[in-house]
Amino acid sequence: MKEKRLTRRVTDRLELPPDALSRTVRVTLTDGQAQVENYASLLELTDTSVTVLGKRQMAVLEGADLELAAMTEGVLLVTGQIVSARLEAL
Repeated sequence: MKEKRLTRRVTDRLELPPDALSRTVRVTLTDGQAQVENYASLLELTDTSVTVLGKRQMAVLEGADLELAAMTEGVLLVTGQIVSARLEAL
């Protein structure tokens, strides 16, 4: 409980979004690409689907010609024709 209060104080003080310090999977969609942050592992990668596991959620991207353009410790970049993106609670 104290950790949540501390996290909230820090994000408020630094004017960060509430989920900035959490382990919440964040998906940012732009023209022809998706940036997935705070992931734990890549579960599935096909040309029509990308499934990413987070600590509390699973992110699923669906579309056509999907490719993994970049992968770092905290960020995935997926390119292609992304039709849908959804988060599912674990």
